[in-house]
Parts: sequence; structure tokens; C-alpha cells
Amino acid sequence: MVSDKGNDLHAMIAAEPEGSAVLVPGGAWVLAARFSREGDDLLLMGPEGQRVLIRDYFTTENPPALRTDTGASLSGALVVKLAGPLAPGQYAQAGGAAAAGVADVSAGIGRAR
Repeated sequence: MVSDKGNDLHAMIAAEPEGSAVLVPGGAWVLAARFSREGDDLLLMGPEGQRVLIRDYFTTENPPALRTDTGASLSGALVVKLAGPLAPGQYAQAGGAAAAGVADVSAGIGRAR
């Protein structure tokens, strides 16, 4: 086992260059794993305590796919969604800048309803 910050990991893997798949050892457990962002790294936590850290996974524009040694594959786009947002709990306002006034009346006579 590899030790990382006091937590036992089953494996620590370096992410492959963009376009290559990362082979995750240990069978198909990764399909039921919990995915977590750890800075630029991806941490996979399996249902039976498996832990795999993929170093620098989120450093490329298009992270690589994950492939199990049994042949199953998860696309990089799916893995990014499963790992959650870059900054959980932080949201941007949907609209642009504050809207300008609807009308500018400098002089005149009229009725508003």
C-alpha cells in the first residue's frame, strides 16, 4: 500500500497525457466508486474501502478516460461530472451586469397605468 498524508491508498497513479486512458487496477469496483477532487488530483473510494489517487488528473483541459483491467471505461467528461464542481458550494450569478433603467424621462406630460 502507498501512504499519502496518513491515509492508506491501494495505488497512486500518474495521469496520462491528454487522449490516453488511465488504467485503474483492481477490477470493476471503480464503477461503484465515489469520485472526489483533491486539488488537481482525483481520489477514487470504492465500496469495500479501495482507495486510488490519480495524480494531476485535473491539470489538462480534457482529462483522460478511466479504464478498468476488466475492460470497462468511463469518459473523462463523465469522471469530471462524478467528481463534482471545482469549488463546491460556490455559485456564480446567472445574469450579466446590472440592467440599465427601462426608461429615462427628463420632461413631458403623460399618464402611467
